[in-house]
Amino acid sequence: MHGVGRRSGETHVGLGCGMTGLELTIFLSGTMQDLCEEREAIRAQIGPPLYRIVAAEDWGARYRPPRDLCIQAAQGSDIYLGLYGGCYGCVPKGEGISVTEWEFNAAREMDKPAIVYVRRGRKGPRQRQFLARVSDFCFGHSKRPDFGNRDQLVAWVKEDLIRLMEDLSEDADEGSAITRDYLIYVKCRLNLALLASEQGQREQAIRHYQWVLQRGVWNLEVHTRTLRELCSLCIVQGSWEDAIDAVYGSVDLLHLMGLPTDESSGFGKMLYQELARIYRLRARNDYDSADYEGAVDSYREAEQVYQEIGERQDTREVHFALAETYERWAKACTGVHRWADAADHCRDALALYAGLEDPAKIALIWYELGQIRKEQRKSREALNCFERCLEYRTNADDIFVIPFETILSAHDEIITRRLAREGEFHYAVLQLCERSDDLFIAGQIEEAIAGVQRALNLSRKRQDQRSIIASRLCLGSLLMKNRQPEQAIGEYEMVLELAESLGDEKAQGEVLDRLEKAAQKYRGDLQRAIKQGNDRDQCAIQGYLDRLQVLLLRGYNGHAPTP
Repeated sequence: MHGVGRRSGETHVGLGCGMTGLELTIFLSGTMQDLCEEREAIRAQIGPPLYRIVAAEDWGARYRPPRDLCIQAAQGSDIYLGLYGGCYGCVPKGEGISVTEWEFNAAREMDKPAIVYVRRGRKGPRQRQFLARVSDFCFGHSKRPDFGNRDQLVAWVKEDLIRLMEDLSEDADEGSAITRDYLIYVKCRLNLALLASEQGQREQAIRHYQWVLQRGVWNLEVHTRTLRELCSLCIVQGSWEDAIDAVYGSVDLLHLMGLPTDESSGFGKMLYQELARIYRLRARNDYDSADYEGAVDSYREAEQVYQEIGERQDTREVHFALAETYERWAKACTGVHRWADAADHCRDALALYAGLEDPAKIALIWYELGQIRKEQRKSREALNCFERCLEYRTNADDIFVIPFETILSAHDEIITRRLAREGEFHYAVLQLCERSDDLFIAGQIEEAIAGVQRALNLSRKRQDQRSIIASRLCLGSLLMKNRQPEQAIGEYEMVLELAESLGDEKAQGEVLDRLEKAAQKYRGDLQRAIKQGNDRDQCAIQGYLDRLQVLLLRGYNGHAPTP
């Protein structure tokens, strides 16, 4: 796994919810009979997700002696909270001190951090003696003035607990915390991180989480959850490199944790999955920001991680995302007329979709690539792309229409290339006219007429008289079939004039033959109009017949019809 390449530059939902089981445990010590309301206020208002209060009120009926429970509570908690009033408390038989003082001594022996509060009012002699010891200048604990009500008490406790966590964190930084369980400092840092996060101080929260990870917490659960919280904060902050560095830092510590082989392998895989997740999130962020180059780089990093840990399904998902990124990158390039770059990105997307065996996407990319080639005036390549698009089309209702101008442009290229190679321009024009006839038969009338007009324009540009005659004959025929007789007769007239000037008897014979067929058709139409009494049609048809007759007489006067 260490072969995964490292770069030098679904958010986790756990932010703000704390870490169950990692709250600071606070032992609430003091007499219950005279401080019942104050104790209840603390238990009600100070708790998860930062703290867990341990108090005698929660013990219920237990088989163990109260003395053992007190020892366990005092020694097993992270913080001792002493709450004292005027009552010294019960002194068990055989003991010289009260239960409250005895709990205080047990916590002190374990060097537990302590905060103490005293209610305002009169105190008995023994209570005054105990409180003097608690607040001794050299060996006791500093405390606030005596509180007057429970609201003031709760507010002070909340403030002092935060200050206590900050003090303990400083102790750990200064190396003076070697006598206590190290986990208490971890809990303090995690709680401070949570508080900073809730207050919008993300950078401070990140520093606390980084401290926990960098000090090498060998508790696997703590490490995992801390890492995820840190990565989530870094992602929200946009500090992608900090999130990536945090994961790699955990990878570097993995071999020092002394975990069993199966546990180490599982944890290592989780780390790389988290790393790939971060790369994918960064890629998506770059994608949404139109930084497609950055998105591709991040997706490639995620792809490499998944391949290292053998996650085939995740690798496939990354390939889909990567292909979509190339696709969108291509569209962005077309928007600024960077056609060559757009074509390159389309080919990258095609390669990925081909590996994913997604025919619908392959068809779409071929179509987009055809549009790009059309803009590059590479009509023949565009036509090839459109044809490939049709090969992969899978849904009959989702037909990709090939732009007809691309077909014409492609044929223009064929004509030009064939002329350059073989000098057969006329042959190429005849082929284009033949294709236009096929399009007309297929019902694509406008496209067919536009195709012949394109052939005519090319022929006129090259001043190829034979090709002009062939194009006008084809155009006249199509216009006549499309019931545009006036324009058709006009085309035939120009063919007749050109053929006469060239002395081309074959062309004259062909145009006269078409004029005869047209005249024959309109004679039949005239007879039907007369029978129906349609004067308007009679007039129009007679006009066409008169023009045809003039052309026929003109043609036959200069040309003997072929038998």
